[in-house]
Amino acid sequence: MDDFRSLIRPDDLRAVGLGCGTAALAWGRADRPAGPLRELGRVRVGPYYTNTREGLRLSRRILDRQRKDMRQIIMITDGKPSALTQPDGRIYKNAFGLDPFIVSETIAEVAACRKSGIMINTFMLARDYDLVSFVRRVADICKGKAYFTTPYTLGQYVLMDYMDKKTRTIH
Repeated sequence: MDDFRSLIRPDDLRAVGLGCGTAALAWGRADRPAGPLRELGRVRVGPYYTNTREGLRLSRRILDRQRKDMRQIIMITDGKPSALTQPDGRIYKNAFGLDPFIVSETIAEVAACRKSGIMINTFMLARDYDLVSFVRRVADICKGKAYFTTPYTLGQYVLMDYMDKKTRTIH
């Protein structure tokens, strides 16, 4: 039995905050949550901008270093990428509507995740048409799932499964 356990790597769980300055916030193993993972509920990110591309980029770099059969990003968001780290390190911000430049750069990172074999599953916390369309596009590119809910009704959501193109309500 001990030999068998040494062959299996436990799952890792890492959290990445999607504020302006994206950073890995916590980590732990599924079989032994400890350290910063216990502090995850106390983390503050924000308040106004979401650097989705940088969050996905950091997540992809973390996952690229792991030799796991299933690598996935679970993103909980309002669906609105509103900040972008530029090559010189400055952060471009636009909180008004969906900025085409930010969206195109974020979609390019979504495609890079797919190319790396990383699935993105998204919990969407808003109902705005453009934001829902953006999240559906992310799910379609990565063959992931989009769960549409609100912060108040996270337990009930609509699941868009782009693997079999079905929509169903889950309670």
